[in-house]
Amino acid sequence: MKKIIDINKFTLKEKIALGIICIILLSIGTSIISNIGKEDNNIDYKNFNIDDILVYSTETKTREEYWILNDIIYSFLSSYNKEISPNGILNIEQSSVYTRESYYKVLSNSYRKYLSKSKYMDLSKTMMEKFISYKENKKQIKTENLIEKIFILDDFKYGQNMYLCKLNTERENTTSYIGIKLLENNSYSIFYIY
Repeated sequence: MKKIIDINKFTLKEKIALGIICIILLSIGTSIISNIGKEDNNIDYKNFNIDDILVYSTETKTREEYWILNDIIYSFLSSYNKEISPNGILNIEQSSVYTRESYYKVLSNSYRKYLSKSKYMDLSKTMMEKFISYKENKKQIKTENLIEKIFILDDFKYGQNMYLCKLNTERENTTSYIGIKLLENNSYSIFYIY
């Protein structure tokens, strides 16, 4: 059998160049294989601390981002109206087409793995109760002036298009956060609620 490439006929410079090319191709291949199926969300939920996240983020005041995130948060919080409204009678403008339970499917894969469905239901209820207001003796969820601050998480450390929103609650001295990752095709995932 005839050799296609005879490495013994290569000069020293050609051997070094070939070695460098092989190392580069191997590192690119390893990087691609390690990122297959990996979510951009690099948050360690077991050791999660909101202050640590904020250290690696910058505040943004872009109107377009504000309104996109506000619409998502509004819809998420409005899903609780179906549970607190007597007899299911709601103001259509303030109700969501989705239930609070259906938002479990919107959680990022890593957050869903960390948070079981029952823990999510408890946590989301606790969070949403921070937004209950009383108007005309009726209990309803707050739907205006929701966002206090928006932080963009560091792309390198956490992933692209990840936002942490500090929210305005109805209770004094109570904070609430929601983390949203904006995806392609106007979709999103929720990577944190508090």
